[in-house]
Amino acid sequence: SSFSFLRLASAAACVLLRPAMNIFGGCSQNVALHTKLLAHGESLQHPNVAEYKKENVRNADAFFTSEVALGVADGVSQVSKEGVDPSRLPRELMTYCKKYAKLCDDDPNQFDQDAEALFDECHEEFDCDRIALNILCRSVEQLKQHGACTALVMTLNEDGSELDVCCCGDSQAIIVRKTDAFGGFGKPYWKVVFRTEVQQHKFGMPYQIHRMPPTPPPARVVIDFLAAKADSQRFQVRPGDVIIAGSDGIFDNVFEEDLVGIIEDVAPNVDGYGRPIESTPENLAKEILDMAIQAAKPGYDQATPFSEKLAEVENKKIVGGHPDDTTVCVAYVISTSRSEDRADLYSESSYDSQEADNAARPGPPPPVQAGGYFGRPMR
Repeated sequence: SSFSFLRLASAAACVLLRPAMNIFGGCSQNVALHTKLLAHGESLQHPNVAEYKKENVRNADAFFTSEVALGVADGVSQVSKEGVDPSRLPRELMTYCKKYAKLCDDDPNQFDQDAEALFDECHEEFDCDRIALNILCRSVEQLKQHGACTALVMTLNEDGSELDVCCCGDSQAIIVRKTDAFGGFGKPYWKVVFRTEVQQHKFGMPYQIHRMPPTPPPARVVIDFLAAKADSQRFQVRPGDVIIAGSDGIFDNVFEEDLVGIIEDVAPNVDGYGRPIESTPENLAKEILDMAIQAAKPGYDQATPFSEKLAEVENKKIVGGHPDDTTVCVAYVISTSRSEDRADLYSESSYDSQEADNAARPGPPPPVQAGGYFGRPMR
C-alpha cells in the first residue's frame, strides 16, 4: 500500500541520516572528537514549602543525568488532594527517559524503528531528528503511575555536535558559553546562547503530562499532545559549553544573569577538553541550588523573576521568591580525543554519592531509587 511504502521510505531516510556504524562499535563520523556530558544534579524541597502551601507534601521533582542526556520532571503537588502521591509519576517518567536515552545511544537505528512504529499507531508524523521528543513519547507510552508533571529532556545527537531538546511546561534550560572578552581580575565573560521557552496556558498554569484516576487518558492522547505542543529544538554545542537545566524552583528565583555570574565567579575557565578548571558541575549545582533557596526565604528583600512576573501579570508588588521544590542539573559539554576515552556512559557510582547527599539535606527525603532520582512537591 502507499502507506506502507511511505513508512518504509521514512525509515530508510532515518537510517541514512544516522552516522554509519563501524565494525568496532561507535560512529564512523567524528570518532576523533566525540563530545559527552560531565553532569551533576541536585534536588531539595525548600524548607518553607509546607508553610507556604499550608500542607505537607513530599518532594515531587525528579531528574536524571548521564553522559549523553539529562532530564527534569516537576510534579504537581495538588494531586495529593485527590489521594495521589505527586512524586511517583515524575520519578517513573525520568526512569524511562534515562532507559530510552541509553537505548537510543546504543542502537539509534533500532530506536528509530520502534519510535516510528509508536508514532504510526498514534497517526503522528515521525521525525528521527527530534530525538528528545521521541525519548519522551516512548517513555509516556510506558507510564503506569497517576499524577501530573512538566518534563524537560535534553540529549546529544549521534556525533555530539548538537543538543536536542524537548520541553513541556515550565522546567527550563539555558546554555552558557565562554566569550573572548575578559572582565575584572582577568576572568572571561560568559553569555547565554540558548534558552528554552516556557509553555503555559497562562501564568502559573504550565503545560503538563497528565494521568489522573479513575480513567487516565490513553498514551496516544498524551503523545498527540506532546507532538503538537511540546517545544522541540536543536542547538549546536561545543566543548566548554555549560548547560543549566532546572525546575521552576530555580528559574522563578534566580535571574539568568545571576546564573551566568555564578559560572564567572566559581568556574570561569575550562581546559582544552572543555572541562572546568577551578570547580566541578557538582559545586556549580550546589551554588545555584543554594542561591534559589535563599531567594525564596522570608525576609529576602530583592526582586526575583517570580516577583517581576507577578507584578507584570497580576499587578502585585512583592519582593522575594517562590518557595518550591527546587531541582538543578549542571552539565559541561566536553570532548574526548578518542572513542575509547569515553567512560561507561551509565555508571551508577556518581549517583550513589548524590543520593546520600540528598538524603542528608533538609526536607522530607524521597525513597532512594537506582539511578539518582529525587522528588519534590510543586506549585
